[in-house]
Amino acid sequence: NGLFYTSNTGQTWANSNITSDYINSVALYSNGSNGIAASVSNNGIYYTANSGANWTRSTLIDGTTLITGDFYSVAITPNSTKGIAGSASSNGIYYTTNSGATWTRATDGATPTQNPITGNFYSVSISSDGTKGIAGSASDAGIYYTTTSGATWAQSNIITGDFSSVSLSSDGTKGIAGSASNLGLYYTANSGGIWTRSTLIDG
Repeated sequence: NGLFYTSNTGQTWANSNITSDYINSVALYSNGSNGIAASVSNNGIYYTANSGANWTRSTLIDGTTLITGDFYSVAITPNSTKGIAGSASSNGIYYTTNSGATWTRATDGATPTQNPITGNFYSVSISSDGTKGIAGSASDAGIYYTTTSGATWAQSNIITGDFSSVSLSSDGTKGIAGSASNLGLYYTANSGGIWTRSTLIDG
């Protein structure tokens, strides 16, 4: 357990300051300086600003309340400012706009009352500019997508099934998703709103 880091392209590794936590997912900024990590030891989310040597527990947007619970997955933009995280404690999806230091729970964007996204999410992926993202459910709720930098999310046309892996293109227009419910592979060409089940090359 704990979290290790490398500064020589993976040849050797050293312990970070996290030595007694279980980490399920890690995402790093393109030059490796900033990153976020998802705990599965009820410690929420961590962030680093020194290439993984030292990590700090993230807080909610108030800057003082530590995030708790478990998280399956995290994703961060290449410039490290924006990120998203998928809960493993039925708390839906969180998003950050300050490199992981503080996070806000995402909503469905409904009016007049915005409802928090609930359920668990195996996998999340974000576009390079951070405006678009997709998330694969671990609660038999299909695939969700955002076009608001993670603040609000909607269900796509896939409203059932679990998806253990999702990936979005750098411009956020195209994506693929792998089912954990024996439903095969899906693809999207409109930023995650509509998905189509893939076929073999013979069609």
